[in-house]
Amino acid sequence: MRWRRSPNRGTYADETCREEFIKKDQREMTSNDPNKQNISACMEKADYFFWAEYPPGISKKEEDNRGDKEMAKAEFISGKSGFLNLFDSAPRRPTFDEIFMRQAVEWSDRSTCLSRHTGAVIVDEDNTLISQGYNGAPRGVVHCEDRGGCERRKRDIPSGERLELCYAVHAEANAILNSKQPVIGATMYATNYPCNDCSKVIIQKGIRRVIYLGSYTSELGEIMLKEAGVEMQKYRQGVSPKAYSRIWS
Repeated sequence: MRWRRSPNRGTYADETCREEFIKKDQREMTSNDPNKQNISACMEKADYFFWAEYPPGISKKEEDNRGDKEMAKAEFISGKSGFLNLFDSAPRRPTFDEIFMRQAVEWSDRSTCLSRHTGAVIVDEDNTLISQGYNGAPRGVVHCEDRGGCERRKRDIPSGERLELCYAVHAEANAILNSKQPVIGATMYATNYPCNDCSKVIIQKGIRRVIYLGSYTSELGEIMLKEAGVEMQKYRQGVSPKAYSRIWS
């Protein structure tokens, strides 16, 4: 959507610049330069997410003629973004997405992984919680902090590579394995995008939809999930899990 808007903003003129647009986008997600944007760090500190989307039914011509500011203002005034609800005098009830993502984040606090704490919960079609999980060593296996550190760190292996050397069972797989009932057609809330191995388990067990909070490089997993028809949705509407307790105290 932002790529389609870019010619009107005078940033990128034609399709040949798309690759550079993507590279710049990736740099801005995780830049360590204090003079550059770090969108991932910004999102971690955010209290509220809302998706800036054009109203339904708008034509491509109208879309091209509207500026980002005008669109955002219309979304805000109409309340469609849900942002105004945050400041209502009478507190609204949290949405199911807000509740379950908050629970996924809380389960991640149980993680014993020395690199990344992740959590996941699974709910059925009636929004009833049926399972949960976090990343850590299997039952009866010594945790990394008690065995002298992370095996992959000892070998200086980059993030996301050589996962077969990791002692941990990932949160998504743990949530599925912990379930005492089938998860076919269920929705998973995860604090990160699933890795390749977890993507296979999600597909094979029949998870219908995954709502994830943080981004994670999983190119093969993304391809498989798309081919299998699993609906992948970025958590993009509502209160941040970190602000939940301050808003609904």
